[in-house]
Amino acid sequence: MLRPRRPSSPLPRRLDHSRATLARSVDGFRSIIVLLESETALEPDARAKAVLVGRLLFQANHQRLSTLTEKLTNEISGNGPLDGTTTFLTELETHPTCTTSTSSRSST
Repeated sequence: MLRPRRPSSPLPRRLDHSRATLARSVDGFRSIIVLLESETALEPDARAKAVLVGRLLFQANHQRLSTLTEKLTNEISGNGPLDGTTTFLTELETHPTCTTSTSSRSST
């Protein structure tokens, strides 16, 4: 006897989104560290470019985390279910050093 398929739960999508947001943020901060780790050893022109790229990476992280903060703040203030907040906290507690395959790339 065939059973009708139940619609998939939105939780995995939220989990993937939270995981991806956290992973991209962690990767962004790691990229900044690697990029500017030897900043003083760079030629002045290369140093200026590295600083600019570091600032762009920082801005992208800031925007990503601001969006996540706004979403979680709305949930906590009672403007919806706490599914996203619960998923975010579970992910943060389960994988505090979340990484992605991009963290193993070398910076150029």
